[in-house]
Amino acid sequence: MTQMVTEKHFGTLLREARECKRMSVAEVADTIKISQCCLKSLEEGAWGELPPDIFVRGFVKSYARIVGLPESEPLNLLDQELAARRRSEVEAFVVPAGASHDLLPVDGMPPEPDIARRPVGLALFVVVVLVISIVALTYLLQQPPPPGEGLSRAPAPQLWLGDAPADAPDCDPAA
Repeated sequence: MTQMVTEKHFGTLLREARECKRMSVAEVADTIKISQCCLKSLEEGAWGELPPDIFVRGFVKSYARIVGLPESEPLNLLDQELAARRRSEVEAFVVPAGASHDLLPVDGMPPEPDIARRPVGLALFVVVVLVISIVALTYLLQQPPPPGEGLSRAPAPQLWLGDAPADAPDCDPAA
């Protein structure tokens, strides 16, 4: 008789540990600050309903601490599952026998989709920098110069020799 060895899923391991501690989904979700539906998806391994992998890794680590498991155990299972997912994604891009290899690069990965958008992004960046420069230059040129600076001098005071005020002393040089 052959014994079938099935490796546990990280979500199953965490759920069983939670149930052994008699904790509800709501308690764990409140403690690690995620929604209950996200926690259930985590336990079920429903990748379509989970955030990016880096967040899932943090959730698994926090979940393991809360239920008293060593972090390495569920994280190792998670890493194995992520590696398997990546392998299956790469294998999906492998060209079948008899197909043309002209469309895919040598490494079998599809070309980056945003290569065509790079010139547009660069042009947009240049336009934004030019607009900011023009606005700043306009602002600086519209401000009046500080007092004491500038190209013209204040007119010199003019002295009138003809009409002296009535209370001014007589200064007749001939007298």
